[in-house]
Amino acid sequence: MRRLLVSAVLGAALLATTACGGNPTRPGAMPSPGAVAGSPAPGAAVPSASAGSSAAPGGPKSPVPGAAAGLSAADQAICTGRREVYQQVVTLTQRYVGLVEGRIAGGDPAKRQVLADLQKALADYRDHLARRVASAVDQRLAGAMRADVSYVSKRLTDVRAAGTDYDGKVFTVVDSIVKGASKDQRVPAVCGG
Repeated sequence: MRRLLVSAVLGAALLATTACGGNPTRPGAMPSPGAVAGSPAPGAAVPSASAGSSAAPGGPKSPVPGAAAGLSAADQAICTGRREVYQQVVTLTQRYVGLVEGRIAGGDPAKRQVLADLQKALADYRDHLARRVASAVDQRLAGAMRADVSYVSKRLTDVRAAGTDYDGKVFTVVDSIVKGASKDQRVPAVCGG
């Protein structure tokens, strides 16, 4: 039951992450994580040059979805960069859960490799936040980044301490990372995802 719940949470986290990649200011926009900013959605009408020009010269800017819309451009860039780095953590946690549940073949050697990659991704994410906290303009974002550096450091320590009990202790820690993405981390709430 626990593994089923983890899969559901991971799927919801992935959907939420990819849903934040769209352009919410364009009418009829559909979330598209790989879309180029300012390019029309498939099937969307492209306004002609003779149509009234309500857009700013140089084309539309790509806003950051959710709560980040109220942040400065520098803080929005921090939020966007954080999402890109954190996506690796999400991908590796999903891969690890798939290995434990048997949906992905590979056994203990694959779990060991994914766990090593996850530790590196967590360290990269922690370091990414720590390097950028001083450049955050919004104090809520800076405080959230400091809190998340501590949170990720604790999870990284927990992963390392779990040893090689891949289906037990390690799985419990990875599960806590997945659950913490939605309830314990503070930067996603400030950045809007």
